[in-house]
Amino acid sequence: MRKENPRTDIASRQKYPKGLLFRIVNINGTLTLDKDNTLKGRGIYLKKDLASIEIASRKRLLEKKGNVPAALFEELKENL
Repeated sequence: MRKENPRTDIASRQKYPKGLLFRIVNINGTLTLDKDNTLKGRGIYLKKDLASIEIASRKRLLEKKGNVPAALFEELKENL
């Protein structure tokens, strides 16, 4: 049986299984939501929770990793 490594949520710095997190990938300088976990590159993980999304937005955590499209936070909220 294969053990799955937990991933760290950037908002709370807590470790969670990948199924509880959104994966966001930097593609050519623009952050994109990776719905199927198939895009290449290192992922940024954010918990599928409204509070975590609001913390990331308020503290501007994603802006440090690349250009954030205006619709990214709305897309995250829609996929809860």
